[in-house]
Amino acid sequence: MYTMKNVKITKVETEEGYWNDKQNKHIKYKTPKITNTVVYETKYIYNGNELTEVLAFCSRHHSDYGNQIKVEFDLEDN
Repeated sequence: MYTMKNVKITKVETEEGYWNDKQNKHIKYKTPKITNTVVYETKYIYNGNELTEVLAFCSRHHSDYGNQIKVEFDLEDN
């Protein structure tokens, strides 16, 4: 059986430009603006079903167009 330690789910938002009302067009940034927001963090998850439920929740509530969800954890064998 495996245990997942230090589970961290991060929402990564990438903004590549903005709308300029005066010029009436979309302006691109030279480098995209990237914002990382931690959505969920816990020390231990003991089974895969719990991780699946957490990922499904984060996917539904924190995933917009152009955003990514990044999952990090350490796997420990019991």
